Amino acid sequence: MQGLVPDMIGKTISDLAVDAAGSTIATVQRDLRTSIDVLDPSGASLARIEAEEPVTGVAWIDDDRVVYSEDRQLFLVSGGQRATTLLPNDMTGVRAPDGCLDGTSIVVTAGGGGEESRLNVYRVDIKGGTLKRLTSGSQDDRPSCLQDGSVVYVDNHGGDEGTLMLASANGSAPRKLFDSVTAFDTDVSLDRRAVSYTDLHSSTDTLDRLTVPDLKTGKPLAQRTLPKERTLLYRLSPDGLRWRPPPASYWAP
Repeated sequence: MQGLVPDMIGKTISDLAVDAAGSTIATVQRDLRTSIDVLDPSGASLARIEAEEPVTGVAWIDDDRVVYSEDRQLFLVSGGQRATTLLPNDMTGVRAPDGCLDGTSIVVTAGGGGEESRLNVYRVDIKGGTLKRLTSGSQDDRPSCLQDGSVVYVDNHGGDEGTLMLASANGSAPRKLFDSVTAFDTDVSLDRRAVSYTDLHSSTDTLDRLTVPDLKTGKPLAQRTLPKERTLLYRLSPDGLRWRPPPASYWAP
């Protein structure tokens, strides 16, 4: 990411993306949400990306490319070059991008022109700019690409509750994976073999139950009960068995 402005930041962040090796982090500062800082695991700053509007999501595509979203646009930053736009100008509610493993496409939540109240998952071709809608619900959010191109996402029922869904690479035949998940506390491991979620069955208001099932078998790989402040922002480790809670400086056992 040479060419970006180096800088140091504090440990208060509002979004977090970890690269495929689990060794470099991109964060969004909480204050105005207009700066994305690239950090190493010790918290040392490597670079900064300055956005024009509040950032609504950030993800790595590969070691040299970061994608981030603002409410009405999706941006690609490659090798320290100037950010380029990827979406038509009539999109809204753009957020939660994820880079697919083939490096040629991105999945993202957005609302199409004239449908501002409806959010769906779209696949964006990086080189050609082709845009394909993959879901048809009313609030489909937090998409993640898997190894075969299929997409895990949350069908948000409103408020905190959602259903974790799986759609094929072209968006056909979506099916339910897990019910009653917390709509904004999901992630997919960096090897794309495991998913994680917190559910709505915690025994207290201060604890969350975090479950990490294998996507192929559905069997739990790990389950932990954690303080809610440690599940508000986390990312799974490469093997899906650990998670990086804020301040994003270590993998929890």
